Amino acid sequence: MTIRKCVICDICGKAGARARRVTRSYGRGTDLLVIEKVPVITCPHCGESYLTGATLHELERIKRQRKALAAKRPVDVANFDKYRGPNRVQRTPGSSDHTRPPSLKIR
Repeated sequence: MTIRKCVICDICGKAGARARRVTRSYGRGTDLLVIEKVPVITCPHCGESYLTGATLHELERIKRQRKALAAKRPVDVANFDKYRGPNRVQRTPGSSDHTRPPSLKIR
């Protein structure tokens, strides 16, 4: 059983923020480093998520010592823009990324 500790949010100052674990990736291609179980503080009141100073220092240490600390594993990588499916919006020159497909137009 995992006991989660409530903390005070550094952004809004309200109690109730919680630590959760996420996976973060740094770099790309052959320089990609994936770090699992990174503690992130998330506040249900203001909606902010942030890393503590201690976590940032530890991430930098892990990145500097990646050869000694990281295990080699194959990673599947997909390109969202290339594979997002048949219902994707076709962009025309000059259009923004915020265009809606015809079925989602606001009336």
